[in-house]
Amino acid sequence: MDKVKKFDEELKIIYKDNVFFQKVLSILFFGLSILIMSIPFELEDGFWIYLLQRNYMSALGVIQYMQVYMTVTENNKRVSIYKRLAYMPVTKAEIRKVRYGYLNRICWRMGAAMIAVHQISSLLNHSFGMASVLYAASCAAFMWGVGMIYVCAV
Repeated sequence: MDKVKKFDEELKIIYKDNVFFQKVLSILFFGLSILIMSIPFELEDGFWIYLLQRNYMSALGVIQYMQVYMTVTENNKRVSIYKRLAYMPVTKAEIRKVRYGYLNRICWRMGAAMIAVHQISSLLNHSFGMASVLYAASCAAFMWGVGMIYVCAV
């Protein structure tokens, strides 16, 4: 696992412009998702619209964040990290384990931020309840699920 982490650090240095823009995009998408989470809701009034918007923005944020670690550009083509590391003495399971660590870190941080923003918004609007808690908790679970699918699919 140390070899994969060292490779990631060197990758960040080599592709620093690409890493910067992908991080900015992921922050933008996560910021929009947090903004949507700050809107208190009731189950009757547009619940599905908020849910779909928040899911879409958080999924884009996770994919942009993880894309730095999942693909590299070689000869103007996107190449999977698994193909790039095929000749190194690391297994696919080790690569995925490191990627899952990155995914868990971002999902915990952003999920906690989204849950906190939504719960504060719900308390201030006097709409705090079990539906509000479940809506906020589904945010972190959805982001994590999309990230897991992305790591396994690439």
